[in-house]
Amino acid sequence: MALRSGIIFSPTAIGNVKLVSTVWLYFRFNLSHRDIEDLLAERGITVSREAIRLWCIKFGPSIPAA
Repeated sequence: MALRSGIIFSPTAIGNVKLVSTVWLYFRFNLSHRDIEDLLAERGITVSREAIRLWCIKFGPSIPAA
């Protein structure tokens, strides 16, 4: 894992896009964890509300305001 701009990147690019997009949606549009879970499910991405919550706590401060 490499550290860039405060965000830890995993070996898979798809995981990074999913993580960053999820956290960005939460902070940019003030959506609930459940709303984000539903949006991602519509696109075939399965992720739990708990994972979204933990990602927002851990990576939220690293993502600049859009």
